[in-house]
Amino acid sequence: MLWGVEAAPAYPSGPAWAGFYVGANSTSFYRTGLGSRQTICFKVRAHNTAGYSAWNNISCATTY
Repeated sequence: MLWGVEAAPAYPSGPAWAGFYVGANSTSFYRTGLGSRQTICFKVRAHNTAGYSAWNNISCATTY
C-alpha cells in the first residue's frame, strides 16, 4: 500500500526550500513564492510500510 510521495529540492535549486510529503492519491503540488524566470528542480520518491523507493530523475521547470 502506497502511503505517500516525498518531494525534495535538487540541484540547481539547492536546499533553499524544504522537502515535503503529499498523499498517495495526489497528482500535483504547488510551489509558491517563485519569481519570474526562476528555475526550480526537484526529485520525488514513494514511501510505504516497506520503506522508500529510489529517487526519480531530477525534473526542472522555469517560471514565466
